[in-house]
Amino acid sequence: MAKYPAQLRIAAERRVPSLGNRPVPKLNSAATVEPIPLFSSTLFGPVTWARSRTPNCQVVHSRGSLLFLEGQTVSGVYLIEKGCVKLTICSGRGKSLILGFFGPQTVLGLPAAILGLPHEATAEIVKPATARFVAREDLLRHLRQAGDAGLRAAQLVSRMLYATLRDVERFWLTDSVEQKLARFFVSLCPPRNACRAPIHLAFDLTHEDISQRIGVSRETVTRLLSRFKKRGVLKLTRSILTIFDLDALKRIADWPGVVRSPKAGLNAAVW
Repeated sequence: MAKYPAQLRIAAERRVPSLGNRPVPKLNSAATVEPIPLFSSTLFGPVTWARSRTPNCQVVHSRGSLLFLEGQTVSGVYLIEKGCVKLTICSGRGKSLILGFFGPQTVLGLPAAILGLPHEATAEIVKPATARFVAREDLLRHLRQAGDAGLRAAQLVSRMLYATLRDVERFWLTDSVEQKLARFFVSLCPPRNACRAPIHLAFDLTHEDISQRIGVSRETVTRLLSRFKKRGVLKLTRSILTIFDLDALKRIADWPGVVRSPKAGLNAAVW
């Protein structure tokens, strides 16, 4: 169940009808155990803050607080300077899906602010965060007047689209839930790993988080993790993921022999 059922239910009710319910991940690749940075210094800088009519201040948000709700009218964008934010979408029946975890220098709300449409995700603080806010009118004025800022914004949104297709390919064009979960774990491994077992990765997601990230039930995740452990493929504790046999995990995932790896930064995302 979602952590904020009431808010998510309201968000689902306020969803723009023409957009429909789309239970498909729309952001970054599955490698989201650590916050994904999206460096925005080329889009926002000191001059932007000086010209902004919005009070130029840093706001500290505590764990569990919300920056915006799915279906809420957009008022501007947020630049995360510290901490971590989780983005989720919710269906009309209350089923939630995690889109990703985003850390310092991530821009949140950019597509909605440019289009003037309601937010399509809920942004929840999962680690105490410091954020700056730019009102939509200030953002649009900046994009019209500040040199290649418009191009930079287009690049950020394009990265989101690129990552959307990667998620669709990775999680939704699969033959089984076992394959889907295996792909999730393989994608967390360093792209140029020498495949020397065991591989130890810091991991702080719960079974519920994993299930909401790949679109399956929590019970299914728990059952499959137990199966992987019995096979000697991997072991997941509260804070450490240990992969004993990466080759076996790739076979389960039907991972391509040559993994397509986008250029640095293209698996980051903006929302």
